[in-house]
Amino acid sequence: VRETAFSLSDKGELVLVETALPGPEFADICDHIICFYADSKLRGKRLSSDRGYSDERFKDIINLQPDEEEYATYADCFIVNDGTKEQLWKRTEQAINDFYKLCKREQR
Repeated sequence: VRETAFSLSDKGELVLVETALPGPEFADICDHIICFYADSKLRGKRLSSDRGYSDERFKDIINLQPDEEEYATYADCFIVNDGTKEQLWKRTEQAINDFYKLCKREQR
């Protein structure tokens, strides 16, 4: 992933990578990190209904992920994922547009 991301970004391409487990190595290769947040009850409900996960499986997944404070150390932007997929897409699109505007200002 790293080589592909660097190759595309060197060509001026926007590269989006999804990870549930960010870390310092991941953050070091990113220009901007957007974190998506949903409270654990909602995440559990979604994993149960969308993927059929048991409560035990959900707890195992949550225990592998960094807590909110650790996520905050990596994030340039937080998007609350508490609505519909359409609402999430609009919020994501706005965050990406805001990032583009920031990049353009920095290039001046």
